[in-house]
Amino acid sequence: GLSAYGSLVYLSRSSDVTSLQTLALVDRAGVAEPLNVPPASYYSLRVSPDGTQVVVASDDNDPNERLATIWVYDLSGDTAIRQLTFDGRNGAPIWTPDGEWITFISNRDAEQPANTGSIYRTRVDGSGLAERLTTAEAGHRHVPASYSHDGRLFFRDRLRGQTGVWTLSSE
Repeated sequence: GLSAYGSLVYLSRSSDVTSLQTLALVDRAGVAEPLNVPPASYYSLRVSPDGTQVVVASDDNDPNERLATIWVYDLSGDTAIRQLTFDGRNGAPIWTPDGEWITFISNRDAEQPANTGSIYRTRVDGSGLAERLTTAEAGHRHVPASYSHDGRLFFRDRLRGQTGVWTLSSE
């Protein structure tokens, strides 16, 4: 992902979803500097709006779901990568425009079938509980895509290979 400040964090992924990747910062000359994070099966990497942190998902070696845990890493390198989600299977993390929240898909609610995913958000500092923003119908997966400048969330609603695009207003 590329931040508004020009930071690029690169994630190389082979076709083998269980392969391990190393996260790295890449400068404008193409020189890669590996980040101090353990190799894992990472995907969905996004740089924070201010360019100081990254959020990334890992699939925990489950090639069937490709949803599992969300992590946050401070690009200063002063702290270890931090686990942000603990319940259910989670993925597709994106930053809110203010950089205070991470929005993601999860199947953490017991009343929903395992193949269903609603959208949640949690504070990037890990404080408080995750808040559900959408409630997907059985078999649907609401996948956050991006935020507009006025705070509307764009997301995809997937059902058995078909996708619709929706928006969710913050008001």
